[in-house]
Formats: sequence, structure tokens, C-alpha cells
Amino acid sequence: MNPIAGGPVHGIRNTTPELAHRGWSSEAVTLDAPHEPWIHDSGLIIHALGPCSSPLRFAPTMLPWMERHLQEFDAVIIHGLWLWPSIATWIATRSLGTKAKRLAISSDSSLALSPVSRLPAPTPPYFVMPHGMLDPWFQRDKSRRWKALRNSLYWHLIEKKVIRDASGILFTCEQELQLARSSFGDYRPRREINVGYGVSHPPAHSDAMDRAFQETCPHLAKGQPYLLYLGRIHPKKGVDLLIRAYAKVFGNRPKGEGNRVEGSEKGAGPTFRFPAPNSHPLALVIAGPGLDTSYGVEIRRVVHESRCGDLIHFPGMLTGNAKWGAFFGCDAFVLGSHQENFGMAVAEALSCGKPVLISNQVNICTEVETSGAGYVKPDTLDGMAELLREWKMTPITAQRRMESSAHQLFKTKLHVEAAAENLVSALEMPAP
Repeated sequence: MNPIAGGPVHGIRNTTPELAHRGWSSEAVTLDAPHEPWIHDSGLIIHALGPCSSPLRFAPTMLPWMERHLQEFDAVIIHGLWLWPSIATWIATRSLGTKAKRLAISSDSSLALSPVSRLPAPTPPYFVMPHGMLDPWFQRDKSRRWKALRNSLYWHLIEKKVIRDASGILFTCEQELQLARSSFGDYRPRREINVGYGVSHPPAHSDAMDRAFQETCPHLAKGQPYLLYLGRIHPKKGVDLLIRAYAKVFGNRPKGEGNRVEGSEKGAGPTFRFPAPNSHPLALVIAGPGLDTSYGVEIRRVVHESRCGDLIHFPGMLTGNAKWGAFFGCDAFVLGSHQENFGMAVAEALSCGKPVLISNQVNICTEVETSGAGYVKPDTLDGMAELLREWKMTPITAQRRMESSAHQLFKTKLHVEAAAENLVSALEMPAP
């Protein structure tokens, strides 16, 4: 439940109160350590059974916990695949089901069993919400060769059984559902359900939000327009392509100008200390964790070579008022991801009435394009450059119309209320 984990965690936090309004209480089982701050500050009931550090996220405490407590619940949702929680849930469900059948047979054949003896509670159905983890990109991308091989092994050993025995597979959008069918030939779920996904209404815009963002990004000149990327700094997100495309479109300045890079070694806080430009060209704010990784080192190099380093700002991960200040203050949100099953930050930007500039690998790109809430281009360098160039040439009046369309798209299709209604309907469906 670490907020750094991204979309699925925020999705659970958004959906839980909406489920409560519909009569469903929720508890989370996680492999976080019990002492982590987000366990106690989340407002959710969280059973922290970690820590664990293996690639499989194995924790010996989880399977016994599931076997003891699973029957206390009406339904179970597995969030994600390829890790121990999905395997442990499947094993526990089968184990409890087998025990219940044996006890039922014993009760039918035993003359000594009292008529008022209680049989164990039925094993609850479980659902799998893969959050894009069945997308074929994960098996086909060349940079993931060994991970794809590992996933194939996991799939044939157990994950296909987790999928096969689930009461339903829950998808965040229709595109994710369709793509899941092409990753593995023996993918045979009982039922596929597009429940949708969404975010809550943002808090009302306030001066405190603007101040909080300015404090995290002090070298962005006050009043300077900017594009916002908010998410992990990770190869899947295409951050390197975004910076290169930005340099192509906005970096045509004399050689030697704007290529200074200063900052802390690991990139914490306001990472790069760039002097604010005298004029106010469109800046780029890249907010999120990951500059202390090997990919973050590559990103530093790309920025240094871009000759527009004074226009690119890395405030680190933003939360609370600083995050909302960044959303409300930006001209548009940009995401050139190579794979995105939904795009929680995209929905949050739309909820603030901000146009979104996204790649065609973000699975809600069709909704964005048809609603007029943003632009969509391929996840290539040329595609991203065209995306930024098209925005640069968009008149102010057209940008204002896009802002209105963005907010309308959020209200009609991306609000969490609709997703919660669909999820409750799925959980209450008769077993297939």
C-alpha cells in the first residue's frame, strides 16, 4: 500500500469509501512491514504481513493468514499478478474448498453428527484485477526479455490456474480486456468484466496548493507556463522520449545556453537547480520518484544533452497540496507511456479540467481523443514531438475548449462512482 507503488494503490484508496457507501466494507492484506507509516495513516483496515524482499514477494505469514481468515469475507479481489499474494490466495481457496467438501461428505454419512452442527462457512469467490499485467507489451518488449521468460514460467506453473479458477477477471477499460486475450494462448477465464476505473473529485483549488507546489519547485518562475508529467521515472513511462521530444520542439536555442545541470547526487527534493529564464517559455515539470535508479542516471544525461536543462524541473514525488497545485497550475498533462492500462494521473489531470497529451498506448486514449480532451500520438520520438508541436500550435481559445471537454470526460466516464457501481455488480453476480 506504499503510495510510491502508483495507480493500483491509489485506485484501492479511491474505491474503498465508494464501496462503503454501497454497503461493502473493505480490508486490505499487504506484504508491507507493519511499522510503515502508510499502514497507520491511510484510514483503511490493513493487515501488514511483511516485510518481504524476494522477487516473488514471498512471505511465509501470508498463506496461514489466508487459511485462517478467508472465510470471514464475502469476496476477495487479487490486485496484480506474478507475485506470491495471487498464488497464496489460490492455494488457500483450493485448500479451504477441499476441506469443506470433505466435511460435507462426512456430515452426510455420519449418524452421530448432531442436526444442529455447523458446517464451515463457504469459501468466498475470488476475483483478479490484473491492472494491465496481462498486457502483451510485458511479454514482447525487448528490454524485458528475462522478465518475460520468468512470467511465462510462472504462467504455465500456476498463474493460468489462478486466472482459470477466479470467479471473474476485472478490467479497468475495454482496451485492457481485449489486450489481455493476446498474451498467452491458454488464457481461459470463466468471465471477463470491464468494471472501469476512476478517481474522486479533486479538492477545491486554493492558494495553499499553489504555494506548496512553488516550494517544491522553486526554480520554476512564478507565472511561467509548464507541461506536467507526474508518475514514476521508469522506462515504461517513456520519460526519455518525452525529454528528447521536448528538446526538439522547445530547445532551439544557441549552443551552450541552458545546458547547466546542478543538484543533489540522488535527486531528492528539488533535484535540478535551474535558473529561471528571463522570458517565460513553456517549461516541463517531471514529478515523481526514480531519479536515484539507473534509468534516472540516463535521464540526467538526456537532460544535460538537451540544451534546455534550465526549462526542465524535477521536484521529486508530489503529494497532497503540492500535487494538486501542480495539476491546477499546469497548461496540460503529458504522458508518453509505452504501456498504461488506465492512467490514474491522466484521470486526475482531467478531473482538474486539464487537457492531456498522451501516447496511443494509454488504454483510455480513445476516450480522450473522441471527447476532444487532448491529443494522442504514437509512443515514439517522432510521435511525442508531434504531440508537443500540435499543442504548441493550438490557439488559446481551442485550449480553453479542451479544458471544458477534459472536465466533462472526467464527470461522465472517469469518476470513481461509476467504477464502484460496476464493481459491486460484479461482486454480486451469481457464480459462473
